Amino acid sequence: NTYALFAETISQITAASGRAGFIVPTGIATDDSTKAYFASLAQNARLVSLYSFENEEFIFPSVHHAFKFCILTIGHSEQAEFVYFARQPEQIYDTRRRFGLTPNEFRLINPNSLTCPVFRSKRDAELSKKIYRAAPVLIEEGNPNGNPWGISFMTMLHMSGDSHLFHTAPAAQRLPLYEAKIIHQFDHRWSTYQGDSGRDVTVNEKNEPSFTCTPRYWVDASEVEQRLIDKSWSRDWLMGWRDITNATNERTMISSVVPRVGVGHTMPLFMTNQKPHLAAALLGNFCALVLDFIARVKVGGTHLTYGYLKQLPVIPPDRYTEADLAFIVPRVLELTYTAHDLAAWAADLGYTGAPFPFDPDRRTTL
Repeated sequence: NTYALFAETISQITAASGRAGFIVPTGIATDDSTKAYFASLAQNARLVSLYSFENEEFIFPSVHHAFKFCILTIGHSEQAEFVYFARQPEQIYDTRRRFGLTPNEFRLINPNSLTCPVFRSKRDAELSKKIYRAAPVLIEEGNPNGNPWGISFMTMLHMSGDSHLFHTAPAAQRLPLYEAKIIHQFDHRWSTYQGDSGRDVTVNEKNEPSFTCTPRYWVDASEVEQRLIDKSWSRDWLMGWRDITNATNERTMISSVVPRVGVGHTMPLFMTNQKPHLAAALLGNFCALVLDFIARVKVGGTHLTYGYLKQLPVIPPDRYTEADLAFIVPRVLELTYTAHDLAAWAADLGYTGAPFPFDPDRRTTL
């Protein structure tokens, strides 16, 4: 796989006042292994254009239909032009598809990786730039003030590497082991196991506040406690998101609060040093449609990794006024506190009443 060396050789033999155009896999702009090369082009105003094609209509007849390649042009340019997901050469002239990015806009959207954001249209690109001008990335690496939420991450238990710790039956001093498929947005009881197979939890079951999901495995409480002590986490609830996702799913970013249980690696956890009311606002932001739009245009594969999450636009905690929190927090509370096992979460939000009914119509409105 020599295309990276091929591309670098061309960049070295091209005069400062000259231009070069060549065909390489689209990964030159999006892959982690070539991000330093692409960042050098983008940040030094050496990128003229990148027109990316899918081979679904066999521009190259002997190449696999799923292969993605691009026409990359380098030379001096203050703004680079892009087209993605083209299937025929003439589509690069469609003004609805073409969008431009300056070096500053690369840093605005992907400050950590400096890889190329992939937009399907000019409208998507312009809307994304507007969102990032309004809200910074969750964590900007290298900036001492770049983590305003005081976020830290953890994967508690690996489903393969820690499998020797798992039990197939509940017992005293054992906690359920949650997998990502158990949660959905504002919902810690999305699915449950019956034997070796999972199923969706019914609305009637969710309206029973004592109903809890049956996991596939249980784990000793001491294992969970040790891992949370190592992270200095004392709350009796956790927050996480689904690692496995896809831009073609109904929602790409799925996050929820769960009880203090065992959690598998497919649901990475995030901890914030902010107070619970702000943590509720952060969860609301993670489940917002606007953030999901950005996640859809950014996630290229089937995993929403830490790298993607850090570069999503998130409202910083100091932007929330008391009026904002008075509006947001009660709604997040009602959406999440539907069962007794999240009583500690409700208490931390100042609520000691009964769990809220699981009314799909009202939840949609909230």
